[in-house]
Amino acid sequence: MSTKSSSSTATHDPDTHIALHRKLAQHLPGTGILFFDQDLRFFMAEGDALAVQGFTRERVEGKTLFEVLPEGDARDRLEASYRAALQGEQTAYTSQYKDSYYSTTIIPVTDDEGHIFAGMVVARDITAQKESEAVLIENAQRLNGLFNRSNDAIFFLELDGTISGCNTKACRMLGYSEGELIGTKPDRYAVNPTEDHTQAQVVALIRGEDIPNYVRRFQRNDGATFYGEVSTALIRDGNGNPSHMQSVIRDVTWRVETEEALTARVDQLTTLRAVDEELAERLDVDYVATMALDSVMRLTAAAAGFIGLLGDHGIIQVAKMVGSYPAREEAERHLSQGIGVVGQAVATGRAQHAPNTRKEPVYVPLRERTGSQIAVPLVSRDTLIGVLNVEDDRIGWFTDEMFDMVKLIASRIATAIDNARLYKQTESQLEQLRSLYDQLSDLEQLKSDMIRIASHDLRNPLSAVQGYMQLMEMEMHNLPENMREMFADYIAQMSGSAKHMEKIIIDILSLERIQEQGHLEHEVFDITDVINSVVEANQTPARLTQKQLTFNHPDEPVLVHGDAVHMREAIENLVNNAVKYTRSGGSVRVKLCVEKDLWMTLTVEDDGLGIPAEDQEKLFQPFYRARNVKERIEGTGLGLYLVKNIIERHDGRLTFISEENVGTTFTMRLPITFT
Repeated sequence: MSTKSSSSTATHDPDTHIALHRKLAQHLPGTGILFFDQDLRFFMAEGDALAVQGFTRERVEGKTLFEVLPEGDARDRLEASYRAALQGEQTAYTSQYKDSYYSTTIIPVTDDEGHIFAGMVVARDITAQKESEAVLIENAQRLNGLFNRSNDAIFFLELDGTISGCNTKACRMLGYSEGELIGTKPDRYAVNPTEDHTQAQVVALIRGEDIPNYVRRFQRNDGATFYGEVSTALIRDGNGNPSHMQSVIRDVTWRVETEEALTARVDQLTTLRAVDEELAERLDVDYVATMALDSVMRLTAAAAGFIGLLGDHGIIQVAKMVGSYPAREEAERHLSQGIGVVGQAVATGRAQHAPNTRKEPVYVPLRERTGSQIAVPLVSRDTLIGVLNVEDDRIGWFTDEMFDMVKLIASRIATAIDNARLYKQTESQLEQLRSLYDQLSDLEQLKSDMIRIASHDLRNPLSAVQGYMQLMEMEMHNLPENMREMFADYIAQMSGSAKHMEKIIIDILSLERIQEQGHLEHEVFDITDVINSVVEANQTPARLTQKQLTFNHPDEPVLVHGDAVHMREAIENLVNNAVKYTRSGGSVRVKLCVEKDLWMTLTVEDDGLGIPAEDQEKLFQPFYRARNVKERIEGTGLGLYLVKNIIERHDGRLTFISEENVGTTFTMRLPITFT
């Protein structure tokens, strides 16, 4: 309906008006207030009546109706009401959210000049009012038709226990007309009735005793039975004298059957738990198969049964068998060829139940006199590992409930057998690991022996060889002039080979020393001095091969925490490699800098041979050398592996970039210290 501007809530200050409404909504229980603008965008949402419906201040304010509500009929109806309010109309309706009812009014909001600038939604919780109305209606309905509208059977009984009246539900429940029931006693319709049961109740009620509700089993006119919960009360007249009795019977068959089903389920779970405990006692396949078959035979009281397990060649073989079977071979033929009920279980992967084998089209007898059969595939981790089969001479002996129980047990059997197999496999693998560990220990001992040989048995004779070569060089002047040059060349080659062998021994011993050393000898030192010392030591080899070696560094000390001896060894390898692999006339640039007062970065850059792309991935592996240098320049292949090991033990990082025939840059990053 239309509303004039003057009837809408007006204010001289819209912001003040909104603030007042916000405070009002906060203090009025069961109330909620929304304001929305011309774009249907909410700029105020307050009150618990909105919050319980999800329209919280955080979720709603600043968003449009279309962002708050999903597309649908509800949003379309609200949109129409909101737009009507912006046109001066007022809308009111009642809605339900969960168990609560709300009265909602949507009205226009005008400014000082009477122009509509927004819409307001006021929601009030009217659940209590609705509940009161519902109680009144319910009482009226009870008074108007208590008997015929009740879901329970209601009987009026004379004091002698005979039925004097009943409702429609009572007639339907027992299957008799009201005329047939009047004059009879309720005991007549009970299964296994007790003599004068109702009369005894009358006497007890008159004495003032309480009769608790009880459950009896009743029989309908058609012979069907049901369980009824009976409650009985004594009705007195205006003078307080006993007048008659009222008896109410409620059909609780579903409850009784549910309780029975729950009891059966508890029995099932108890049985399953006992089976689980038996199967988990030992992780042995033969034991698990024996206990599993024994448990199922006891549970089903079957006459015969067997468990077949998948063998190494993908063929199911009988593992355990009980009962009068002709031969294992016949059962395994059924399993392998998909014959009969048990073969179908294996072939289809589905449990099979044959209550009457005489009427089962796929049944092929495994034993004489079988009348019913259950076959369940054993599946673990989605893989068939075997089959469980039980049989009995009695037709219909295996019920559907028993079939379901066997399937549940079969799943546990499959898991137990799979676990036993995994345990056996794990034991075998563990034994293999022990053997490998023993071999590794032998190799470790061999390595130690080789290092000892390198340290003593090789180094000592090598020193002797080097000493004699020095003596030979000193005696060269005694040789004829035409032989000096030839012998000088021989001695130079032997001396180079001896130095190469010495380098290999030194690298191996250094690597072993670093790996075996439990901790580094930590100290704070200026790494600039270490680098400068290495660069100075390599200046002579660089000048002799016509290469330029430079070092740039900060003026201030760069302090690091670590082992100065090891760090010098790492830097020596980087600088020496750069000089060695740079062509004559090239340059090696060593640079030290500090990053953000946290890290020091050392770069060793050369314009030498570079590292082929296919070799870069393996560069830090021990004894590995790039293909473009191993035939041209002597080396052990241990240097960079040693460098990386040292730097990482100092919490640092070593990286490089390289291009063949262009050059290589190694970058070493270490944390710096201030003490």
